[in-house]
Amino acid sequence: MGKKITGCSISLIFFLIISRSTVYAQNVTGSENNNCGLHLNQREEQDIAYAAELCNSNGGDWGKVVITLQDSIIGNVDELNTTFNLLRKYHLEPIIRLATHLCGDSWCIPSIEDSIRWRDYLTSPKLYWPTVTKRIILFNEVNHAKEWGGTLDPKSYADIAGKFCSDFKAADPNFVMMLAGFDASNPNMDEAVYLQQLIAYKPEIFECIDSFTSHSYPNPGFRSSPYLVGRGSVKTYEWELNLLKRLGVQQDFCVYNTETGWPHAEGSSLDNRYLPADTVAKYTGILAGQLNSDPKICSYNFFIINDQSELFEHFSWRMPGNQGTYPQAEELKKIAKVRGNPKQQILINVRGDLPKEPVTDSVFNVTLKLTNGGQAWLDIQDGFRLGLIEGQISSIFSPIIDIQPGSSKDIDFKFKTGVNPGEQCARVGLFKNDKVMMELFKWCFKVVPPPSLEFSIGTILKTKGEVELKFIDKRGRTVYETSVVVDNGGQVASLKNLVVGEPYKVVVSKKFYLPVAEDLVLGEGTNRLRFSAMIPLDFNGDGKFNLSDLLPIGK
Repeated sequence: MGKKITGCSISLIFFLIISRSTVYAQNVTGSENNNCGLHLNQREEQDIAYAAELCNSNGGDWGKVVITLQDSIIGNVDELNTTFNLLRKYHLEPIIRLATHLCGDSWCIPSIEDSIRWRDYLTSPKLYWPTVTKRIILFNEVNHAKEWGGTLDPKSYADIAGKFCSDFKAADPNFVMMLAGFDASNPNMDEAVYLQQLIAYKPEIFECIDSFTSHSYPNPGFRSSPYLVGRGSVKTYEWELNLLKRLGVQQDFCVYNTETGWPHAEGSSLDNRYLPADTVAKYTGILAGQLNSDPKICSYNFFIINDQSELFEHFSWRMPGNQGTYPQAEELKKIAKVRGNPKQQILINVRGDLPKEPVTDSVFNVTLKLTNGGQAWLDIQDGFRLGLIEGQISSIFSPIIDIQPGSSKDIDFKFKTGVNPGEQCARVGLFKNDKVMMELFKWCFKVVPPPSLEFSIGTILKTKGEVELKFIDKRGRTVYETSVVVDNGGQVASLKNLVVGEPYKVVVSKKFYLPVAEDLVLGEGTNRLRFSAMIPLDFNGDGKFNLSDLLPIGK
């Protein structure tokens, strides 16, 4: 992918989706998918960093975290971008669970219109998701009345979830939509009954849904063995998939097991209803090993990385006051993991002036302005760099450092032409880990023999001896300078580091003389300039005549 550049400037936009993986939510092979994950409560950097430390350990990269967003965030793109940038920084993929707000002691039922509000927010062009795949869970455990406005209503949930799913998928097919996870051990309303009623009312909803959410807890009492299978165990998801088949759902879903794990007895106070922390650690390692190798699992997320509330402190992997972690963390670290490679959009705008007719055997410095409009965090730490794919010039690019989505930075492009004149082309590309990811542009130019300069200096006062010549480009940079012996004039047989057709300010200076300057549009062959006379009135060497130049005379 590229564009031929024959002029002096470029303003280009390049788009690419990069990934070596072919993993989608529906793919149950798990190829290049790190399915290790944790459930976040707070979107604080210390918790995100800790989740990455655990899920990206032992060969892993791009683990997954569950994040709950309440509807109060709608419209606040900056807040979610802050979270997404942290996930990008620490290589974590988000699984977003939507939530409303409390109505008394229950979670309010979302309205049909809320679908459009959420869709517009989560597809805002100013929102930079960290990956192409955007995973959405439509609310939580709706077979609990308190999770659905104090009611148990599979029909209203099906209507609202169906509207959310169709609206989101129509806006962006990269959304992976999931129904709420259910509480399989809830006496409030049996999950099987709830799903049976939902499917009988709106079976087509599973034509829209991409994956299945499970809350596979070790019941009863959060104490059962990691080897137990069936409903109410850590393998509840297997019972749920079989249930869907019995109810007539034909799709084979990949499972996002977004809540699992054991609470520990230890906390601010001992709660012996739960297992000791050492047992929880042992069970966690066993379960992680099982789920890690299960092709049906797209993600397993232990609940919860950090929550010191009375309700969840025994589930928390961090100790009270963040004074360390419980031992299950070390067990999860030991599990060998996959180096994930999620799809990311690369969208780059490149601006810069490139020389059309540079001189042979010369050095040039060009500033390229890179604007990152994609999803990847462009940084040399992740292997990103600019480089020459093809060309006869030798080149150096300054490192790509910390170009976050939505931001721009200048890259210095320094190159040297060869000694042979003629038409040439160079291809500049974006590299990752020394592999070409995309061609940014193809730049064609004509390398010309070095022009010469003949000049004279006004004869009011004769100018003899050595003078300095400087060529200053339109950006105010001195790009070439040389010494010349003159006798009211002189010549430079071979000019370097210049571009034919470009304007320059040529300055002649000599010790104790006021400098003189003329403008020149450089041409091929011989260039001629006539400078005004040089006056010996710059005794302090500042290039101007002022009072301080008279001080040596006074002395």
